[in-house]
Order: sequence, then structure tokens, then C-alpha cells
Amino acid sequence: KQLEQQQQRELQQQELEQNRVWQLRLQLTDPQQRELEEKRQQQEKAEQRERQRRQQQEQKQRQQRQAEEQKRQQQEQKRRQEQQKQQERRQLEEQQRKQKQQQEEQKQRQRQQQEEQRRKQKQQQEEQKQRQKQQEQLRKQQQQEERQRQKQQQQAAAEKRQKEGGQTRRSWRLFGRRKAKDTPETPQPDPNTAQAGAKHHWGKFMGRVQGLQDNKEGDQAQGAEDAQPATPGSVSAERHDAAAMRACAALVAEARARWEAEYNGQYIDDISAVVVVMHAQTNYSHLQQRKALS
Repeated sequence: KQLEQQQQRELQQQELEQNRVWQLRLQLTDPQQRELEEKRQQQEKAEQRERQRRQQQEQKQRQQRQAEEQKRQQQEQKRRQEQQKQQERRQLEEQQRKQKQQQEEQKQRQRQQQEEQRRKQKQQQEEQKQRQKQQEQLRKQQQQEERQRQKQQQQAAAEKRQKEGGQTRRSWRLFGRRKAKDTPETPQPDPNTAQAGAKHHWGKFMGRVQGLQDNKEGDQAQGAEDAQPATPGSVSAERHDAAAMRACAALVAEARARWEAEYNGQYIDDISAVVVVMHAQTNYSHLQQRKALS
């Protein structure tokens, strides 16, 4: 736009110059002056051609600069487009990377959740096993306490029977034989040792049954009442036999009850225990046969 304005001003200036020249021509009538005027006009034309040449050259330069500017703008636009493509490609790659990362994180969270779930299940199973174990221990403890309570009750009953059975020694005088002697007490064993307690019990029992056995075989009588022998079939003999049978039966029942209650079968293999039971049962059988024959 500035170039057009400049060209317009130059054209106006040229018109003014031409008008002035024509005015001078009218004034000049002298040939010499005309020649000068012609030279001046030629010079002006040459100057005008030079100006036109410069203008064309400037216009060409401007066009060249415009072409270069346009080319530069095109290159800049191309560069921006390339940058935009690269940016879009980087954004796409970043988006894909984030998606992949999110997928990996989700997989990791799922694995952690599964592991946590398995750990909780395992912990619950362990806790359940522990509770079952505790319940089993409590059940066994309760059973042990119940067995201990029953054992104490049976022991108390056996001691009561033993106390009552001890009074049967007085019946031995009815046989007309010697007065029964108390069996020497053996030292008290350690209550924490089941076998020691069993041996103590069977030792006392064997001594008491052996006393009955000796009386049955005819030990010497004591006292006036003891000197009279009991004849089979008499009233005194029947009384004696019945008392002896009750004594032996009480001892056998006492031995079995105490053995079952206190020692729970732990000493059944002891030979002395077997012998004692056999002696008691033999005495009881003999007394039954004697009663039947009488």
C-alpha cells in the first residue's frame, strides 16, 4: 500500500513537470533556448527511465522478499505442523504409556487383593484350627476333671466300704479260733505315684485275705469260746460260714472297687494282685461249698 502511494505521488510530480515544460516552451522562441529545453527534456526522460528502472528493481526486490517471506512462512508452517504431529505422537505415546501403567497397577492391586484374601483365609483357617484345638483341650480338661471327680467319689465310696469291711474282723471270733490280728500297716507311698499306691493297696489286701486263709486252716483258738470247735451242720458253724463268706465277699468287692477307682487298671499286671484276687475268690468258693454240704 505504501508503494502504491509513492508511485501515485511520483506520477503527480511528473505531470507537474510536464506542465511546467509546456509552459516554458510557449515562452521560448529562441532556437538556442529550444535546444537547451530539448536537452533538459532528454535528461528528464533519462532520469525518468532511471527512476522507472529503480522502481522496477525495487519492485522486483520486494517481490523477491515477499517470495522469500512466503517461503519462510510456508517452512514455518510446515515446521509447526511437524511439531504438532510430534506433539500429537508424544501425547498418544504418553496416553498409551499411562493406560499400560494403569493396567499394570490394576493387575498389581488385583494380585495384592488376592494375596490378602488368601492370607486372610489362611489366617481364619489357622484361627479356626486354634479355636478347635482350644475347644478340644477344654473338652479333654473337662473330661479329665470329670474322671477325677468320679475317681474321688469312687475312692470315697471305696474308703467307706473299707471302713465298713474292717468291722468284719470281729466275726472271726465266731469260728472258735484265734482273734484276728491287725495286719501291720505298710509305709504310706507317694500319692503322686500310682504304682506305689497300688502296691500299698494290694499289700494290705493280701495280708488281710491271708489272715482269713490261716483262720480257715485251723489256727489256735483264743478264749473259752474259741476252744469249742464248730461242727458242720450246727448253728454256730452256719453262723461262722456266713460271716466268713460276707468277709471274703466284702474284701473282694473292696479290692476290685479300689483297683478300678483309684488306679484305673494301671496295676492289673502285677502278679501279687492276681494272686490276692485268686485267694479271695478261692476262699469264697470253699465257703459256698461248705455251706452247700452242711
